[in-house]
Amino acid sequence: MENPKITLKGKTYTAPPPKVKLWREVTKFKDKFGDKEQGDEEALSEMERLIAAAFNHPEITAEAIEEELDLDEFVPLFYQIASWVAEAVSRKMTELPK
Repeated sequence: MENPKITLKGKTYTAPPPKVKLWREVTKFKDKFGDKEQGDEEALSEMERLIAAAFNHPEITAEAIEEELDLDEFVPLFYQIASWVAEAVSRKMTELPK
């Protein structure tokens, strides 16, 4: 899976390889919000924060995402990031000696 991309204010950014902290935060999100309905205010704020964290760039903030990202891109991008992190972890786990 290729690294997620986001376009804000006409500039496209590519996420760097995920860090352990992002994996931990995505896992916490899933544990906390996995059973809640989409649209939960706290979950939406956390999704914005996690998208920003994935890109780790000063111009990509939760506020910039909320103001600039089209609604039809928001949820798919979040799920792409979550899948990307899960795939990276899974790939590394298969590399461990048995």
